[in-house]
Amino acid sequence: MKEPRLIRRACFAGAIAAAIAFAPHSYAQTKGLKPPQPALGPAQQVSLLSFDNLHPSLAFSQDEQHLYVVWDGVVKGSRRIFLRERIGNNWLQPVIVDTNPAGDNTMPSVAVDSAGTPHVAWISQFGTKRLPVYARRISRFPNTWAQQTVSIPSDSTVTGNCDYVQLRLDDNDRPWVVWQYGFGSAYSIACSRFDSAGYLTSEELTPGATSHNLYPELFFLPKPTVYWYLAQADQFYLIGSQYDSKKDRWSVSLPDNMENLPAQTFPDLVATSKGPLAAIWYDRLTTTGSGQSTDKVFLGIQNPETKGRGEAPPQDASTNNHSVSATVSGQFLVTSWVSESYQLGSQLYLGVGENAEALQTVQVANSPDGIISNPRLGATLSHAAIAWEENDGMALSSSEILVRVAELTR
Repeated sequence: MKEPRLIRRACFAGAIAAAIAFAPHSYAQTKGLKPPQPALGPAQQVSLLSFDNLHPSLAFSQDEQHLYVVWDGVVKGSRRIFLRERIGNNWLQPVIVDTNPAGDNTMPSVAVDSAGTPHVAWISQFGTKRLPVYARRISRFPNTWAQQTVSIPSDSTVTGNCDYVQLRLDDNDRPWVVWQYGFGSAYSIACSRFDSAGYLTSEELTPGATSHNLYPELFFLPKPTVYWYLAQADQFYLIGSQYDSKKDRWSVSLPDNMENLPAQTFPDLVATSKGPLAAIWYDRLTTTGSGQSTDKVFLGIQNPETKGRGEAPPQDASTNNHSVSATVSGQFLVTSWVSESYQLGSQLYLGVGENAEALQTVQVANSPDGIISNPRLGATLSHAAIAWEENDGMALSSSEILVRVAELTR
C-alpha cells in the first residue's frame, strides 16, 4: 500500500465500463523453482550531508558493479536531491543532483542505462507549479548533469501540481517519465518522453479527467504500458493505457486475471519482462477467533487461478505490517515490508520467492526504539539492494537513509 505522506497515486471517455472487462494478456510462470536465499551484507548509511532524509530510490547497472541510491534531504535550509554511488564494494561521497535549491525538491526516481549512466527524475517547484524534472549524468568528476523540466500536456484540462513521478528506461535506453498531477478531486496521468526530434514531450493519458487517477506504474510488456488506479462510483479500479509506436497513439489496455486485486488498497505493481504482473499491499486483518485486528502484508499474482487475490506470507500474528515494496529478480519476486509491535519496535524484512507461500524471508534491520519506514528495492539476477528511512524515534527530522545489499545465492 502506498505511503500516506502525500497523495501519490476521469479517464478515457467510454473506458469506465471496459475497466471490468479485462483484455487478454500473456504471462509466464515458474512452478516449483527454489528461490534464491538472500545473504545480506552490512548496513551502510548513505545520507552523510543532509538531514530529514526521505524517499529513497535505487538501481543497479547491468554489470552489477554500480549501485545508485537517490533520496531527498535538507542541507543549508534547502531540500535537495542527492545521489550516492557504490562501485564494487566501495561507496563514493554523496553528490547533489538538482540545480534548484529553492525548489523544495522531492521524491526522486532513478534508472540506469546500458552504459552505466544514471538517470533521475524528481519533483521541483517552479513559480506556483510543482513539476517533474528529468536529468542524466554527464560526468562523475566533476559532478555534472543535463536537466530538463517536464511540462504539463498542452491540451490538459486539469489544473494543479505534480505529486508523484516514476522514471523508467526502455530497451534502447530511452527515458520515459510517468506522473500524476491535479488538485482536489481531479487528478490526471501524464507520460513524458523524447520524440524523434529529441524534444521532451508530455502526453495526457486521462484526457478530460474528473476524478482521481493515481499511482501510475510503467512497464514494457514489451510495449510501453502504464497502469494506475481510477476512482469511479466510490470504488477504485486498476486500468491502463498502452502505446503503439506504429500508430503513435495510446489506447486502453487492461490486464486480465487481476479481477480479485483489491484496488482500494493501492497495491504496488511489478512485472518481469514477459509477465505476469504481481502486487504487494497491506490491509487490516482480523484474526479468526481472537478478534485481534492487525495490518498484514499480502501478495497477489496475475494468473487464472487466483486472479490477483491476496495471499499472506508468514507474519507474526501480533505485529502490524505495512510500508511495502517489491521488484523482481529474474522470475522471482523480491519484497520488503516493515513490521511493528510494542515489544519489538520496528523491524524490516526482505523476502524472495515466486509467491507468498515460497517466500524466503530474512530480517534486514531492527530498531527497538526508532522508526523504520519507506523501504525501496533494486535487484539483478544475483543481487538485491534495499534502502529505507530510519530515525531514532525522538524527532522525525532525524531520519537517515540506510542501504543493505544481499547476494542472491541460487
